[in-house]
Amino acid sequence: MIVLLSSLLLFCSLLLRGLAFHHGYVNPWMLVAAAGCVLAMGLWARRSWARPLGLLLVTITILLLAVQAWRDGLTWWQPVLVIMLLGCFAWLLYHRIDAAVDGDLPLFSLVLLFREAVYLETEALARVASRAWGADVQVASDEDGDESLGAEQTRSLLIGESPLFFCNHWPGLLLIHNVDFPYFDDSDGVAEAVREIRVRQAIEQHRAWVAVDVVQWFGSDDDEGQRHAYRLIARLLAELADENCLAVVEPVEGRVFLYDPTTEEKLRSDDPLEALCDWYYPPVLAIEADDPEMQAAVNEARRRWPQFVAAFEDRHEQHGDNEPPFLVKAPFTDGEHVEFMWVRVTGIENQIVYGILENMPANVRSISVGQRVRVRLDNLNDWMCILDGKPAGAFTLPVLAKKPRTDPSSD
Repeated sequence: MIVLLSSLLLFCSLLLRGLAFHHGYVNPWMLVAAAGCVLAMGLWARRSWARPLGLLLVTITILLLAVQAWRDGLTWWQPVLVIMLLGCFAWLLYHRIDAAVDGDLPLFSLVLLFREAVYLETEALARVASRAWGADVQVASDEDGDESLGAEQTRSLLIGESPLFFCNHWPGLLLIHNVDFPYFDDSDGVAEAVREIRVRQAIEQHRAWVAVDVVQWFGSDDDEGQRHAYRLIARLLAELADENCLAVVEPVEGRVFLYDPTTEEKLRSDDPLEALCDWYYPPVLAIEADDPEMQAAVNEARRRWPQFVAAFEDRHEQHGDNEPPFLVKAPFTDGEHVEFMWVRVTGIENQIVYGILENMPANVRSISVGQRVRVRLDNLNDWMCILDGKPAGAFTLPVLAKKPRTDPSSD
């Protein structure tokens, strides 16, 4: 902020005094002022290019002062300004402007994707943060403007308004975004690269997002310190998540976690990132219908189908009351939508398999998980069971597992 205000003051002063041009050329101090504004934005955004730009700008400024002092004589304020600039030079030289990029300090951030924009105002957000952290988060007043987070403090302060809020809550300085446009620059392009259908739909359908970033962390940087940082972020987001939420984005690894009935509980856990990786819904993956490896796996499943039938008919003698599940996978359609889902087999008669749907459909609305269904053998895609005490079948799973996974996706 100091760099920005100083640059704007210098810029306006030169304009008002008619000194924007010197002997037909742009006054060098105008260029210094413009570069200072760019530097201020780089420092604010914690960009790695801000440091070399700052070092260059300070060096040029000192040289200009030296030329001016040699030409017009030395005044009292010039040595003071040079000392201040040398201090800035030392700070820029040794301070990590973008520690996350340089690899010294990890970036802590989580994002909620929403169907519709979320209304947040400062007082309400302070109450939400207080509830999330079990602390008294206060809206900062004018008297709090100079308060620093450089040493441990007991006060938690929130300032700002949509789309940006800052919150001091020891041991972190948090930046809270509330934005009413898509998170990704090219949502359709990103969605197209994601194999998990539900995640793809969340990316396509979201129209707003809320993010919490830790921009300064005074806690430890070991594993427990990082978990602590994510707990602060995730518990605040848990208070903002509701049925309007579509997904949680973890920007560092580029992962997208689908919002489900357990998401808020996961965000409040001791290790939210690990908890989010535990999928509530089985992944629904997109794959080309004419994929040769997949077709070969399906053909193998159909060729060895008699092994499944024999094991199913002998299940009571082999397993007694501890009967393991017998599963088949088959396509289910609803208009233009086709999904391959697992069915727990309850009976086989002629060319029909009877069972109970084990998956939650993503787009097929004509059936639901737990519903009794029938599968024709000519639609069989895969099967799984226990043969001679060992898992057998699942011929399509290795094919799905080795297909390239495109970020952002957690599938």
